[in-house]
Amino acid sequence: VLGGLIRRSVGQDERGTFVWWTNGDGLAPAANMSPEGYARLRIAECDEALRRLGASLERKIDLRTSEIENYRRFTHVAAGGPLRARALEYFRHEAWRVDRQVRRADPDRVFVLAWQGGHPEHDLLHAMTALSVRRLRRESGRAIPIIQCPAYEFVIACALRFKPWFRGYRRRLRLGDEELTAKQRVFEAYPSQIELLERFRKVITTLGWAAMALDGRRTTVEDWLRQEEMGVVAPDL
Repeated sequence: VLGGLIRRSVGQDERGTFVWWTNGDGLAPAANMSPEGYARLRIAECDEALRRLGASLERKIDLRTSEIENYRRFTHVAAGGPLRARALEYFRHEAWRVDRQVRRADPDRVFVLAWQGGHPEHDLLHAMTALSVRRLRRESGRAIPIIQCPAYEFVIACALRFKPWFRGYRRRLRLGDEELTAKQRVFEAYPSQIELLERFRKVITTLGWAAMALDGRRTTVEDWLRQEEMGVVAPDL
């Protein structure tokens, strides 16, 4: 999501703690693989992505929570009764696991996926992280901004950007050539996601031609990737 910013921030492997909550096994059935095998593949892809951005794996923490198990528990929450109670206890336990890593990192700011009201795991991770940071703010007296990074809206038609009518604080960062190259190399580190990436390219290409019809300039995939969007979560949200 923010590959260019990560490349800029880590320097010579000097800064940053990177926490993965889930193990990525959710698409194992679609890939006709075992959950364990697919999780190993996804974790290895994330390892390679960090290397390509200049961060060592000593900076990476994998909590390895099963996405398949998460979605099973989501259905239990909806079912109500004792199943709901046990599922909520499960997610409270996951929240404390995230909280321990936030505290261990002792951050001066935290980047997390944006709350976009669509992807349940993304939204839940956002909520758990925000809860942890707010506890840490109260205890330490430090501001510790929470910076949210959009993944996609409307499936993939608004990839890596907020909704057009988003009214919260937002900022766009323009990447230099070296940062853009590093970010593009990260895309290549995810062979399991090639179908999603091709859909992304097609959507951005279509939007680029639409932009040309409106203002005479075609936006390319490279133009889109060169800008990264983020926003600070309002403290009272």
